[in-house]
Amino acid sequence: MDRIEFFDVRQPVEAGAKFVEALQAAGAADDQLLGAAILGHAAFLLGWATALPCR
Repeated sequence: MDRIEFFDVRQPVEAGAKFVEALQAAGAADDQLLGAAILGHAAFLLGWATALPCR
């Protein structure tokens, strides 16, 4: 859902909250690969959030 909110709906704040939740879940599952993937996708927030026209 976080990718949809960020890329399709263009709601970076809401997407950021979902990325945090996903990263916490990956930590709770002790899944380092999933955590790395989440951080990689969350990096788009920093690079593109200011360039996206938010609603």
